[in-house]
Amino acid sequence: MSNEDIDKEEMNIEETENTDIKQTHTSIFAKPKNLRRRKMVNAIMLGLCVVAAVVSILPLFYIFFYTTKSGISSVNFDFFTQMPKPVGEAGGGMANGIVGH
Repeated sequence: MSNEDIDKEEMNIEETENTDIKQTHTSIFAKPKNLRRRKMVNAIMLGLCVVAAVVSILPLFYIFFYTTKSGISSVNFDFFTQMPKPVGEAGGGMANGIVGH
């Protein structure tokens, strides 16, 4: 092959690349044919994510409210000011935990 043939081939490659770039450039701004399908799939997946989030948070709320309901009766002024009682004795508090002894 001569230098002229190689130059022509390089020019053809460059022209083809430029044409591809122009087509890609215009296709970016063109309205996609599957836009309706993509929006529908997006809405479905978004809905599934919301359902999954709600389903995963419900047990956490249940545990929080159950613990609060069960423990709220134990919280009073003595609970914060009395020292802990030995194991097995009723009552006691957490004064040493607050004060740091």
